[in-house]
Amino acid sequence: MWRGVLIVLLMLLAACIPEAQPPTALPDRPADREILHISAAGQELLSVAILELTLLNDDPNPDTQVLVVLTDGNGNPAYLVYPSNQPGVPEKTFDFSDYPLLINTEASEIGLWVLAFRHRAYPVTELTHISSQLAQGFDLLQAQAVVVGSPLALVVSGGSDSLLRWFGEIEVLGELWLPLRKTDHYSEGENRFQSQDGGFYIVYRVETDAKSPTPTPINTALPISSD
Repeated sequence: MWRGVLIVLLMLLAACIPEAQPPTALPDRPADREILHISAAGQELLSVAILELTLLNDDPNPDTQVLVVLTDGNGNPAYLVYPSNQPGVPEKTFDFSDYPLLINTEASEIGLWVLAFRHRAYPVTELTHISSQLAQGFDLLQAQAVVVGSPLALVVSGGSDSLLRWFGEIEVLGELWLPLRKTDHYSEGENRFQSQDGGFYIVYRVETDAKSPTPTPINTALPISSD
């Protein structure tokens, strides 16, 4: 039943949003790729690091962006977006081990959301604001314990006009939602999981006693040099 409702919801959203038309002349992309990384600081933090994300499609044009959100529903999600300054990178495998997501929590369940997508329009819609809306929207779903099917569909359906415009500019390549429960020690250690839609798989590591001396700067992009 939920799948049918979500399909109808996505169809209605798509009907309301004009298809993004890429400009005829694309400006040069920035030489440096950047990552937006928002995370907590302190002692005895819960840490989730994405060691590998590998796309499973055979798309000859694999330009991809990745959003990862970790939250317990208490209003302080940790998240990252890569790249945050261009519509995607021509890669099929990603390593975010240097950018773990950390939160201070004793919640019975936390949610991990991973979204791989392609931005069909360029220049890129302002992702600092959009990613914050997406992270806060997922945090609200986690707080209300209503995460079923596609978190993206649920977040966008209750989002702002700018979020709806962004949704109309992207193509989803894969989406994963994963509950991590305290009764299972939050799946501590290294794990592998494939997205429910078959778009990618991730290898991730969970630590329950991580430390971070300072939070990552809010709304500041950290540079990653391109190869």
